[in-house]
This record gives sequence, C-alpha cells and structure tokens, in this order.
Amino acid sequence: MADPLSIGASVLAFIGLADRIIRACKYCIEAVEDAPKDIQMILGEVTSLRAVMDGIGDSSASSLVPNLYGENGPIRSCKGCLSSLESLLPTNIGQPTAGKRRKVILVELSWPLKQSKVRKLLAEISHHKATLLLAMSGDMSRDLKEIRLGIERLQSTISEDILETVLTRLEVLYVVIDAVDESTARENLLAMIETLALDQRFQNLRILATSRQYFDIEQSFSKISTSISMSNPMVDADIRKFVYSRLRSSHRLKRWNARFEEIENVLSAMAQGMFRWAECQIQAIERLRDQSKLQQLLSNLPRGLSETYTRIFEAIPEEDRPLIRRILVWIIGHSQSPWIYHVGVNAKLLLSAVTYEYLGCEANNQNSIIDLEYFQEICSCLITVRHVPGDIFDTLLEESPGSQAKVGTDGEDLYVSLTHYTVLEFLLSPHVSQTNFAFFAMSSELIRLEFARTVFKQALAADPKGTSTDWIHDREAYCLTLGCALYICNTNESPSVAASVYPKWDDAND
Repeated sequence: MADPLSIGASVLAFIGLADRIIRACKYCIEAVEDAPKDIQMILGEVTSLRAVMDGIGDSSASSLVPNLYGENGPIRSCKGCLSSLESLLPTNIGQPTAGKRRKVILVELSWPLKQSKVRKLLAEISHHKATLLLAMSGDMSRDLKEIRLGIERLQSTISEDILETVLTRLEVLYVVIDAVDESTARENLLAMIETLALDQRFQNLRILATSRQYFDIEQSFSKISTSISMSNPMVDADIRKFVYSRLRSSHRLKRWNARFEEIENVLSAMAQGMFRWAECQIQAIERLRDQSKLQQLLSNLPRGLSETYTRIFEAIPEEDRPLIRRILVWIIGHSQSPWIYHVGVNAKLLLSAVTYEYLGCEANNQNSIIDLEYFQEICSCLITVRHVPGDIFDTLLEESPGSQAKVGTDGEDLYVSLTHYTVLEFLLSPHVSQTNFAFFAMSSELIRLEFARTVFKQALAADPKGTSTDWIHDREAYCLTLGCALYICNTNESPSVAASVYPKWDDAND
C-alpha cells in the first residue's frame, strides 16, 4: 500500500490534471459557438470525477480497496485516460478567440477524427469512477458502523441514577415507545419498561407503549399498565372511510357497487384496527371472477394478518412458487444491501434479473410471458409498484397503500418493494417451515446468501465488453457494482460467509 505522502501527491497531481481539462473544455465552449456536445460531456464527467477524488483524498477508502493507487488501480487508470483526453484538447488557452484564432481552435479540435476515441475514454473513466464511488460508499459504511457503536457505548453509560437526576428537575416527563414488538432485544426492553413503571424513583414518568398482540408482551404489561385497544370506535370509523374510498376508486370493484355497504360493514367490523388486513381483503375481492363467490368470501374471512398471508401463500400454484420466491429474494435482498437508495428495486432491473435467473437468459419482451403486469398478478398483496419520476436520490417518496404502476411506462421510473413490513415478518416466522408452503420459509442469513449468490453469479456472466454503468436500471451494471459492495461488506463482517459465497471471486483476483 502506498505511503500517505505518495497518496497525497498522487491526488494533487490528479486534481491538477482534471483542472486543466476543465479549463480547456470551458475555453472551447466559450470560443466556439457550436462546440461539439462531447466537450460538454467531458466537462461534466471530469468535473464529477474531480469531486470524487476530493472525497477519496479525505477518506480512508484505500484500506478497503488496497490497490486503489496501485499500478493497475482505478486512480492510475483514470489518470491515464485524463492524460489522453488532455492531448485531444487545445493546449493554448486564454488567448483572444476572434478572427483567425477561432479557426485555429477548430483545426486544433479536428473533432470528427477524435470523437470515437473521446467517447471510448469517457466510457472507461465512467467505469473507473463507479469503482471509486464504491470504495467511498464502503468507507462511509464503515464510518456509520463506528458511529453506531459509539451510540451503543453512549447508551450503555446512561444509568438509572442519571435518569433519576433528570426527573427531579421535571414535574412530569412523557415517553412514547412505539412498536415494542419490533424491538430486537425485546426481553431487555420489557424489563426496562417494567422497572420504569414500578420503581418509585421514576414516579413522575408517564409511558405510552404501543405493540401488536404478542403473548410475552401482554403478560409483561398486564400488571403494570392499562390496555387501550386499537380496535376502538375512532379507528373503526377511519377504517370504514378507508374501505369506502377504496371500493369507489377501484375500477375492478365497480361491478360490486350494489353490495358496497355490505362489504364496508363486514370489513370494518372484522379489521380490529388493521388497515393492512382490510387492504388485503379488498384485493382478494378485486381478484374474484365469479360473482357468486363474494358471499362465500365475506362469510369466511381470515382472522388477522397471519391467517391472511397463510391463505395467500397457500393459493399460489406450485408452478409459480419458484418464480415468486426469486422475486421476493431480490426485493428483500436489495432492500437490505449496502445500497444508497431505498425506494425499492427498479422494475426494469428486477424483471431482467429474475427472468435471467429463472430462464437462464435475458427477457425478450416480444416472446416472454413474464412481464411487470404478470409479476403484479402472481404476487398480488405481496409487492407494491410505485412510480417515482426523475432522480430517485432527490425524490421524497410518499407511502401510498395499493399504489399501482402508471400506464404507458417502460419500467424506467417504476420501483418495486414489499407492500408492508409484515410480509417479511411472516416469511421469517418459524411456523412457515411447518406449513404446506414451507418452500417460502426464509431467514435473514438465508436471504443474504441467496441474494449474494445470484448477484455474484450474474456478475460473473456479464459481458466483459459491456460499458454500461447505469446500476439503477441495467442488470449487468447493477450486479457488477453491487457484487463488489457485497463482497467488501461480507469480507469485513463475516469472512467465513464471504468464503462460501464468493470462492470464484477470490480465485479470479489471484
């Protein structure tokens, strides 16, 4: 690994070279009225690359990618590309551009002869820049882990005595603890709440805790709390409004308009405060093709979300189960990966990746029956497709239950995620392995391994001549980029797991 002084000098030389190219591009754009568009592309690419190098110089990314500054590393390769670009641009800048000088600039550019070489260099720079961004993201991931550990250490030093001291200065302190059932250390949290509720030192502390109905939580709270059920008139009224709105806004439900009031009454009465349960039953009604089946469905509604999901997975035909499992693994795996956007996996990418894994080849839109509409049909009530226009990094996604894909889009702005966190909770629950749909039983580690394997497998099969760096929409670019990120994270966190998932990667690097 290079010493810090050499690294600093290398970064400064790189930035100096980038600055010269930026000045040359600006000079050409200002001097020539109809300057080639490629000049603008060079300016944009080199400007963004310079910003990345500024970040690299201030980070410890080189410890994650040891050959970052090596002979064949991305920084030296980028520098070589920049040197080649500089040789294609005018060298005498800053002089007057009127008259004959303008003609000299055009002669110096000789752009038609240089265009193909420039675009090839830009593609190579873009590829290396993706590697540098990956190194920076890995460095940020490590920093976040250190921050988290620091917070955990801080939390462990906050003692009951300190809390008691704080409370002596307050007349009353209200604390809201939401979703106790989602705590990963539930026993510790329950013990802490019990202490705060019973210890006389904290008598001016008032706690409101929310949770779904779990036996251990009910047992722990039964003697220290007053129960407030979410199944109450106010929530029931809100659910009725929700059902009313959904029935009248769905085109597929218009045929049931004569029975809307009956459906509202039944669903509102049985929802027990669960909007998600009501939505699942409405989607089940939407799928009915035989009108005579409605009464049977309303008379035999599932009790709770667990039974609802059980019926959904039981109803999936055997021939569709392998495909649906792949879809779920990709959606969940993407959401849990060291990634930088959280609106879901791009629909175009998901379709391409799952089809490639399932059929062993790229999806052919002309012949394949596997398309986004098919995904939504077979995964009904399990996945949501949202339209997110523009740059996903600048978009604030608003949650919208039951939102659907917009008509007439090719998937570029569509993103797929699980409809609700309870879908994942259900798949991870131990009792799924004891059912007749045990094929869908999962664990966090299993999802991680399955997703890493398929990403890595598709990365190895990628076209070595491919130049795409669009890791949002392009399957190969996604797998190559995320494959590296998964490798780095898994190697740092769990070398044994990395060895079982990535043996060929290590062989390839030897």
